[in-house]
Amino acid sequence: MFKLTLNRSDIMIFLFSLAVIHGASFALMDNYRFEDCIDCQTYVGLSRGDFDQSPIRRYRIIVPCIAGVIHRIADPLFETVKPWSFNYDFSLYFSFLIVNNIIMALFGLIVYKLCRIYVKTSFAAIIGLLTLLTCRWTAYIAGLPLVDSLYCLIIGMTLLGIKTGNRKLLIAAIFIGPWAKESFIFIAPVIFLYSPINKFRQLVLFFLSGTLVFGFRFMFDHLNGYDLMESLRLGTGHITNIRTSLNKLFSFHGLYELFSVTGFWILLVFTAFSKRKFFSSLILKMERFWLWYLLAVMVHILLSADIARMFYLLTPALALFSALVVDNHSGLQRLLAILPEKDVR
Repeated sequence: MFKLTLNRSDIMIFLFSLAVIHGASFALMDNYRFEDCIDCQTYVGLSRGDFDQSPIRRYRIIVPCIAGVIHRIADPLFETVKPWSFNYDFSLYFSFLIVNNIIMALFGLIVYKLCRIYVKTSFAAIIGLLTLLTCRWTAYIAGLPLVDSLYCLIIGMTLLGIKTGNRKLLIAAIFIGPWAKESFIFIAPVIFLYSPINKFRQLVLFFLSGTLVFGFRFMFDHLNGYDLMESLRLGTGHITNIRTSLNKLFSFHGLYELFSVTGFWILLVFTAFSKRKFFSSLILKMERFWLWYLLAVMVHILLSADIARMFYLLTPALALFSALVVDNHSGLQRLLAILPEKDVR
């Protein structure tokens, strides 16, 4: 049975991920026009205790609340190191950056551990991890006051939990997932179908999780005088985005957006397509739950007008695919044969 333990190597991978993420995310935060992003305004408002926000986003309180607590505790310290060029509440935005950097570094650690299960060398797993860490959307999610980081972590926990049979990871995903984003409803079937947890017990867990989430929403809306059904109506309204998303997907600019998510790292994936036998062997290594995960992400893409941001949810699979390509490349294997290899799993 796989046990999720943080050993010295895991801590090093976490710190490595944090180091790679921080510079780009801080630079983005320092130069971003936050008033142009409605999502950012919503989550900043939540962190300040202003819950009169978008009926869709106002329930995603975990990241904003943690950032708000850090801001209130460390405000004097953060203000002393505020860059002269920063024209916003540095302490609050920096608190978001800290929270999101840590969560994304944990996401990186999980993706690394996932890659390490499938590949023979830690070098290949590191390359797979770098395809994630250097992605343009990683800096975006880690540097801005958003909540996507927690949802990415939930997806990583789901994939690693299913692959390793780790029940604790999956139970945590079941209970935290709906608070991260409502679209967790599309990830939940992947857990239900492929989790090692007994199906009846899963039904109980999902029921308890749903009761907590909807109970909170009901009390929140009731106490604040909000329409209880407004969030549901607006959420189902995303169906109207399908046509727009399809038009984007089958346009040059839409395809460019997808391929630019990981940048030139996508060339690693293209090398696999050049050899049919090699590509087939890679596909055979992927269990069936990866297909359902792919379908779940495609639903996200179709329901969202921001297809590139949703395509980012596929980065664990792209990282694994890149790691497998590197792990099976004959030229790299000859190079790695002369290097000392140490198991860091």
